[in-house]
Amino acid sequence: GEKDNGHIIIKLINMDDKVKQVQINLNGITGLASEGTATILAGTKDAENSFKTPENVTTVTETVKGIAPSFTYDAKPDSVTILDLISK
Repeated sequence: GEKDNGHIIIKLINMDDKVKQVQINLNGITGLASEGTATILAGTKDAENSFKTPENVTTVTETVKGIAPSFTYDAKPDSVTILDLISK
């Protein structure tokens, strides 16, 4: 993860075909907001974009609730996730 200007950026990759629970520990970080955002790129291993289906694989942004100094995040199958958390 990286921290810049109060943003904590965590990059997760799940290469499995099922949801992975990831334990995230941010002990020692103060003023952590209880919500953050997740930008997720997910699809089956053989999914690809083409001229016929240019948006077969696209990113989705979701709100992540329950952010705490220690929390569990469910990473979607076959995905790359960027968590953007805020610390004041």
